[in-house]
Amino acid sequence: MTPRDLFKQILLADLGSVPRLQKGAPDKTFRIISGSHGIICGGTYIKDILEVVQQEFLLSDQPIVIKILKEDGDWVQYGNWISELTGNAEVLLKAERTICNVLSRLSGIATHTCQQVVRLGKAGYGQVRLLDTRKSFSLLRYLTQYALCTGGGCGHRASMSEGIMVKDNDIAVYGGIRQALDVRLKTQRVLTRVEVEVDSLKQLEELLMIDRDEVDMIMLDNMSLEDMTKAVQMTRDCDSRYKIEASGIGRLDIVDVAKTGVGYISSSSFVTKGEGNPLDISMECIG
Repeated sequence: MTPRDLFKQILLADLGSVPRLQKGAPDKTFRIISGSHGIICGGTYIKDILEVVQQEFLLSDQPIVIKILKEDGDWVQYGNWISELTGNAEVLLKAERTICNVLSRLSGIATHTCQQVVRLGKAGYGQVRLLDTRKSFSLLRYLTQYALCTGGGCGHRASMSEGIMVKDNDIAVYGGIRQALDVRLKTQRVLTRVEVEVDSLKQLEELLMIDRDEVDMIMLDNMSLEDMTKAVQMTRDCDSRYKIEASGIGRLDIVDVAKTGVGYISSSSFVTKGEGNPLDISMECIG
């Protein structure tokens, strides 16, 4: 599903069976304004949202002029103008809420992620990458991943087709890491990377006995800081080429997790906490 397909569904739910545009609607200029401090994100989708409103709902061919004043990734403060939109007022009125919602929530995610990236950098662990998870609504995942990356994080899998992950339930279903890995590798494409989740040092020992060429990344899930530190050392002693990710970190501090030596930290909180603290974004007609 493309962003435009997604916005069509969002707008259908928001606008319902709106009347078609009446001729003679005036051209007006609206400004998108920040009501709080943070990293702006979502401006790249304004054009898509406006075009969906025009083409799918109001059947207007009057062009909307979009002037971008703050690019995605820019820092904004209270009162900053983000964009200026000029064109058919009815199109802009119908698109207003969706535009503000998208910018508000994506900017919240980008801002929260950036704050965590800055914390790691100040602590001397700027090389550790922050990843999202699939603990989000799949239809919105491309948007939330974009926001996380705008804030300095990195995208994990957006869908199961983008990588193979052997998780605890796969291992339980098939009776072991070796068995579960064999099942998953049957569908592996040539360039598909493979990650295996372990939740104990014993499981890690089992995994490290498997041919290194079959696994690219190891996820340390729900481990204590002490066990994570031991797991990193065990893995490095076996083969330094493994990528190591910490997940299920719960209430652990990300700086403490980074100190264990992992290269990646994944958490659904990078998205959920960001969505829970959206930037205040408004869209106002200025004439």
